[in-house]
Amino acid sequence: MFESTLEVAFDVSRHTMRVDAPWWVVANDRFMSGWGSAPGRSIVAIPCPTLAWAERVSWEMERSRSEMKYVSVRRGPTFKEAVAGRRLGHRDHLAIYELSPRWAGTPPHTDAAIEEAWEAVE
Repeated sequence: MFESTLEVAFDVSRHTMRVDAPWWVVANDRFMSGWGSAPGRSIVAIPCPTLAWAERVSWEMERSRSEMKYVSVRRGPTFKEAVAGRRLGHRDHLAIYELSPRWAGTPPHTDAAIEEAWEAVE
């Protein structure tokens, strides 16, 4: 886990170095909400290089991750714009995770395909 040095009113844990992306998948994590780092709500945000990748991740979350609620695809250059509609407060927690096959589903959604998509965007 990375040290949070971002100036926001809520707790942030970064599991990725990316804090800017053209697309984001944002969801409420019911399992983690209410304890540990998230005495309020726990929000998950995943940066995605393209709309197609964001749609894959959101579909996979809705299909196989029952603890994820209110899954949405957001356009925003930074995570702050992506989660702005969630109205996070001082008791809430935001976890930013790296896009990986774990979130995108089974092959052909491989690490190499994800890296290739990021390179095409940059």
